[in-house]
Order: sequence, then structure tokens, then C-alpha cells
Amino acid sequence: MKLNKIQVNNYRQLNKVELFFQEDITILAGPNNSGKTTWRL
Repeated sequence: MKLNKIQVNNYRQLNKVELFFQEDITILAGPNNSGKTTWRL
């Protein structure tokens, strides 16, 4: 199974976020304290 999209609503600092993944690689980048480390699986 391959993920194409993730939708997050009202989780910590993420109010409404949709992430679409590309075929080869997807990079999450953002400023400090913007919620990147919230994505621990």
C-alpha cells in the first residue's frame, strides 16, 4: 500500500492540513515550532 495523501484536522498545532505525496520523494520542511515533530509515527 502506498500513501498518496494525509489529511489532519485539529491535532496539536495543525488545524486543517492536507499533504499530497509525490511519486519519488516528499520532504517536510518548516520553521522552528511549526509542528514538524508532531508527525512521529
